[in-house]
Amino acid sequence: MTPKNNGKRNRTRGHSYERRIAQEFREIGWEKACTSRYASRMKDDQKVDICFVEPFNIQCKATNKGINYKQILGEMVQDENWNVIFNKLTGKGEFVIMSKEDFYDIIQSLKREKII
Repeated sequence: MTPKNNGKRNRTRGHSYERRIAQEFREIGWEKACTSRYASRMKDDQKVDICFVEPFNIQCKATNKGINYKQILGEMVQDENWNVIFNKLTGKGEFVIMSKEDFYDIIQSLKREKII
């Protein structure tokens, strides 16, 4: 496979993963969830791949090897939402990554609302 075709395949795989994550969010209650490529060029430029899933900003990565989580989280928009990376690592599974600070903030919110 030529490098050009390999890049096209990777882009297609990434877009498919974004659409699947958006579909999963719709199935669990975020009815308007969709990809930023569909909904908002501005969100796409802010490194947010899934729109209308507040209070989260979602970045999706389908990769064969590890990624630099710190860099990606740092490039995402810094607003009132929690930044989260969904990473499909070929042959190893799927992972959700966020900063420890945001994770503890979610726990505090759940406690405040008496959910846990």
